[in-house]
Amino acid sequence: MKVNMKKNAVIKMCTGMAALVVGLGLMTAPDASAATMALRGYVYLDCNNNGIFDPGEQPITGVEVTLIGVDENGAAVQKTALTRFDGQYFIEVIPGTYSLFETQPAGVPDGKDTPGRCTLVRTENDAFIEIAVLESDYAAGNPICGNYNFGELCEQPQPGSIGDTVFCDANDNGVPDAGEGISGVRVVLSLNGAVVAWTDTGANGQYLFPNLLPGDYVVAVDTASVLQGCSVPKCLTSMPVTLAAGQVFLDADFCFTPPPPPSPGTGTPGYWKTHPDAWPVNGITIGGIVYTKDQAIQMMWQSVSGDKRVTMFNALVCAKLNVIIGNASSCIAETIMLADQWMAMYGSASVAGSSTAWKQGEPLYLRLDAYNNGLLCAPHRD
Repeated sequence: MKVNMKKNAVIKMCTGMAALVVGLGLMTAPDASAATMALRGYVYLDCNNNGIFDPGEQPITGVEVTLIGVDENGAAVQKTALTRFDGQYFIEVIPGTYSLFETQPAGVPDGKDTPGRCTLVRTENDAFIEIAVLESDYAAGNPICGNYNFGELCEQPQPGSIGDTVFCDANDNGVPDAGEGISGVRVVLSLNGAVVAWTDTGANGQYLFPNLLPGDYVVAVDTASVLQGCSVPKCLTSMPVTLAAGQVFLDADFCFTPPPPPSPGTGTPGYWKTHPDAWPVNGITIGGIVYTKDQAIQMMWQSVSGDKRVTMFNALVCAKLNVIIGNASSCIAETIMLADQWMAMYGSASVAGSSTAWKQGEPLYLRLDAYNNGLLCAPHRD
C-alpha cells in the first residue's frame, strides 16, 4: 500500500510544544453525527488548563483510547481506537457498562479529564470508570455518549509555593511580631482531599511548601503540636488556597493565644460573709449606696424572711465580688446592672415575696444565684 506522505504527518504547535498529527490516511473514523450507539471524546492540548476544549486549542492525533466493559448480554468487551485528525476518538457499543482508558501521549504533561453526558461511577487519572450506556439515552435522541475528553497541558506550569507563619499573638494585634513565632508546629498540605505534604515550622514560626503545581489546596495546622503555653486558636486552623501557576502565596498564617488564667471560682453568701479577709475591696456600692465591707457583711447576716431586699442584696454583693476577683462576667454583667437598678428603686422599703416589685426582681435574683453557685459562665470555687 502506498502512503501519501503529504497526508501522513502534520506538526501543530501550542505554547512551544509540538502536537503530532498522525496519518490522516491511516485510519477512517466513523461519522460522529450518525445515530450510532458510541462512546466518544477528544484528546487535546488544554493550554489554559480549564478542562474545556476551547476554540483554538489544538487536538492531539494518534492517541490510543481503550474501552473495557461488559455489554447488556453479559459479554466482555475490549476495543481500542486512535484519535483522528481532529483529536476525536469514537468507539461503537451496545447498551452496557464500560470504562475508558487513555494512554498518556509521550512527552506531554498530563492535564484535566472531563466526563461526558452519560452516567458514570467516577473519574480517575486518564480514565472514566463504569459508564452506563442505556438504550433509553439513544431513544431520547441522544445518540452518542460524548465528550469524555482527555486534556493535556501545553507545557509544565511554573511551580508555586504556599507558606507563612504560625505565631502566638500575645499582644492580640493579629500580626506576627518579632519573637511571636512558634517553632515545631506541624503544618499539613492537602490537594483534592488527600494529604500531599507536611512540614514543621522553624525557629521563627515560619513554614513553606515549595514547588507546587496549580490546584485547589488546603493548608492546615495540627493543633496538637502547638505549645501548651499558647495553644488557644485565635484564627482558623485551616485555609483553602487556590494556587495559580507560579504564584507565591505567603498569607497562610495561623495565630494562637495563651489560655486564660484559671478562674478563681465563685462564692455564695455563705462564703463571702464568713471570709472577710477574702474580700478584694473595702467597700461596695449596691443600688447607688456605698457600704463598707463591715456594713455589707452585717446586712448579709440579716434574716431574709419577709424582706426580699435582703435576698437581692446578698446575691448582688456576691456577684459583684465574684466578678472583681477575676471570674468571667459576660453572662452576668447585664443582670448585675438591672439588679442594681432594682435595688435603687425598691431598696428604701421592705419588699414582700408576693409583691409586684419581687415579681420583677425574682428572675434577676435567680440568675445571680445561679452565677454565684457556678452554674453559668464561671465555675464555683473549690
